Amino acid sequence: MLLFGHHSVPVQPFYPVKSDNDIDKTPSNSTIYIEYSIESLEVVRRAVSSGVAVAIKVNSVVEAIVSENLGVKYLISEFELSKEIEEVVDNYLFVSRNLSIIDVEDDILKLASAKIDGAVFRSFLENR
Repeated sequence: MLLFGHHSVPVQPFYPVKSDNDIDKTPSNSTIYIEYSIESLEVVRRAVSSGVAVAIKVNSVVEAIVSENLGVKYLISEFELSKEIEEVVDNYLFVSRNLSIIDVEDDILKLASAKIDGAVFRSFLENR
């Protein structure tokens, strides 16, 4: 299980972006973070085609499927949705990793029980 934002596990931050210009301001070999919208898909396409890793917050299974097909590295969603996405991920052998947003360390156990690929602490996403 992947962990992002846990105090004991060092990881590189996700860099929030809204435009191509924001991508240019991120360090090389970084992962950008963007929220799914019709407008953001062009940014995602350009980032992936340039070899930039993308973490995207999705709000539906359809958004997760579209994002997987665009080549994003991480799909991020709230727990209930991440359980639904995990079924699709497992059935269709997604390359993207499915991450669930959590608030406290104790939430890791419920993600492990649901066989979610990983956890990302809400504070990790918000403190950018």
